[in-house]
Order: sequence, then C-alpha cells, then structure tokens
Amino acid sequence: MEEEEKQEKTKKIFSQEVWKEPCFRDTMLVGSSSGLISGLATFIFTSSGRKMFHASFLGFLVPYIGYGSYCWYTTSKQQAYIDKINETISKIDKDEPI
Repeated sequence: MEEEEKQEKTKKIFSQEVWKEPCFRDTMLVGSSSGLISGLATFIFTSSGRKMFHASFLGFLVPYIGYGSYCWYTTSKQQAYIDKINETISKIDKDEPI
C-alpha cells in the first residue's frame, strides 16, 4: 500500500516526469551552479544587485543551453547507434544478409 503511494507522488513538471530524462539533472546542476557562482562573483566585485541578477541569469542560461544541447545531441547519437546495433543483431538472429 505504501509503495503505491510513493509511486504516485513522483515529481512531475507539466505532467511529465522530467527527472527520468537522461540529461535533465546534469544540465540543471551545471546551469544552476554556474549561475550561482557568476552571480556571487559579480556581487562581490560590483555590490550591485541589478548587475548581479543579470550576471546570474546569463550565467545560468548560457551553460544550460550549451551543455544541454551537447548532452542531448550525444545522447541521441548514442541511441541511434544502439538502435543500429540492435537492428543488426535481429537480422543475424533471423539469418538474413546484413
């Protein structure tokens, strides 16, 4: 009974379980940590809240898009390679010419 309740309480954003996406966690960690570091560094050197906000927002957005694009591209490339291997294996099992 308790296990069913735990499964129902999974974290969802826009009715999708984004935590199961292969690159979501890593991309969020890279983006948020770089945003935090750039925001703190800007605040230490300028003592301006507005500049700190701009720096932390760009510090989050640029690595998030950059690393996310790279990660999603490599993941899709690996998945295409795995699909090709599985197709070849299924052809070998059926004794078809490759």
